Amino acid sequence: MYSFCNQDMLLSKKFPPFPYQQCRKQGYEEDYEPGEQCEKKRDLTWMTEEQTKVALVFGWFLTVMTVLSSLYLLRIIWKTIQGYFQAQDFTGDDQGIPFSSVNFITTYIPQVASSEFSYPLLACSIDEIDTTLMTWTDPHKPYSFYSLLNDAQGILGLDDDSAKKAFNRVFDRVKHWPQVKE
Repeated sequence: MYSFCNQDMLLSKKFPPFPYQQCRKQGYEEDYEPGEQCEKKRDLTWMTEEQTKVALVFGWFLTVMTVLSSLYLLRIIWKTIQGYFQAQDFTGDDQGIPFSSVNFITTYIPQVASSEFSYPLLACSIDEIDTTLMTWTDPHKPYSFYSLLNDAQGILGLDDDSAKKAFNRVFDRVKHWPQVKE
């Protein structure tokens, strides 16, 4: 003799999985007719009282963990989105000295060191920056000689405009807006 118990909570889309949803159906299967072994439908129950209590605890635990996990993920997503639209707080005071008026200024220019060249290769377009911002000078060759834009143009076989667009998508861009003297 066997008895059928429907424990499928996934396909029946019952969430949270509390035992009461199944207990209500215990012994009341629609397609089952009581026979010789089971006189009444209540004989089809398959969960004891202790099993029902344990299933209830697990059901509540799953519900609470699902809610907490969802809130945690939403918080992470919110902070990530918020980070794109918030400026960082700056520390320090404005000294009233424009960057371009400082005598000895330098800036970080993305470079790649190479053992084949005496000077580093420039991993950015230098068309829009003042070359006085560079920390090194080659007395024999211009800065454009060390630009990887030339290599990209030669390897890809592109004209100047197409090579510069492709280069700007892959490499860094540095711009400098010097102060206009009035």
